[in-house]
Amino acid sequence: SIEHARDYTSDGCWEIYSQGRTNFKYGMINLVEALDRALFPERWEGDVQPPFARPYVEAFDPYAGATPPDAYGMGSFEELMASFKERLDRHIGRFIECIDEFRDERLYEIAPLPLISALMEGPIESGKDLTLEGVTHNFHAPVFSGLSHTADSLAAIKKLCFDEKAIPLPEMLDAVKDNWQDKEPLRQLVMTKVPAYGNDDDFPDDIAREIVAYCVERVRYYADRVKNSHLKFPVALGTFQSYVPVGGIIGATPDGRLDHQPISSNASPSVGRAANGQTAALNSYCKLPLVDVPNGAPLDVAMDNRASLLNQLEAYITSFVEKRGELLTISINDCEKLKAAQKEPEKYKDLKIRIGGFQGYFTDLAPEMQTYQIQKCEQYAGG
Repeated sequence: SIEHARDYTSDGCWEIYSQGRTNFKYGMINLVEALDRALFPERWEGDVQPPFARPYVEAFDPYAGATPPDAYGMGSFEELMASFKERLDRHIGRFIECIDEFRDERLYEIAPLPLISALMEGPIESGKDLTLEGVTHNFHAPVFSGLSHTADSLAAIKKLCFDEKAIPLPEMLDAVKDNWQDKEPLRQLVMTKVPAYGNDDDFPDDIAREIVAYCVERVRYYADRVKNSHLKFPVALGTFQSYVPVGGIIGATPDGRLDHQPISSNASPSVGRAANGQTAALNSYCKLPLVDVPNGAPLDVAMDNRASLLNQLEAYITSFVEKRGELLTISINDCEKLKAAQKEPEKYKDLKIRIGGFQGYFTDLAPEMQTYQIQKCEQYAGG
């Protein structure tokens, strides 16, 4: 209702829901993983346990028993895109099916929430605990991560292997599978000559938009078929602060990213690829179907602490609002200070930095996270 929609709040990071009457949960779906499974299914077979991998439960595996077509033999980009979408469709479908299956009484039997239930609208009136769907609204948001790397990887394959036929697809796949070993010239070609999402170039931006539109359409398809009709699945694009562990389960990717490196945050461009500055990144982002992503799609922008950049901040925020951007986070840091803090942490114990939807002390971060924050700052340091 309009009344409930306007009486909203945000969760710990940014997720929006009607306050005092919503049971909110979320789960992440890794777009880069879906592409990796389409290109290199053998990476995911057997007892392979990459860094940050969670315990494997076959009953919940959406890919079990369904081998994708051999990517090495694909003759068109459309064929490859279809294989990627089929992997992604399986993940989305099983995600929603699992949520639907678990919305029974088992959680109430294990861990009921009487105090929280008593403080919310619905459970007292209905006599049902929060874990029995006693509140008015029940959200379980699918949060899609890794958009920029997925779009950039597909753009690289499309341009170099199919449009220009500069590199045979098997050669590209072999280089990626081997973590670009002895293929640095090819990797640099990918990273310097193929347009990337975040530079206001329609070539990769259209691919990113197609991916998001597909996610929205498939979520709606499966959501319309759940047993618990009160369940809602608002789509999001995000990583929160998990860009290191989410990237940690993925090998090298066709956009030039190396084995198990972090992925970019939320709906932002890949770190190191937004060569045309903050405004171009904003323009790419605003091409996404943001109206269909109600649970949040943050654009994270970092700026060096220089007057020439900060003087443009008001105009930048105004443009974001006028273009109907959804969620903007701005980090202002001194890139050189971050580097110094990484080398001599004892001198910078009070240095704070934005991580996800919150701030933290830079020196408390894991080394991989510190390096990522420095790279993000340097990406836009030139303005």
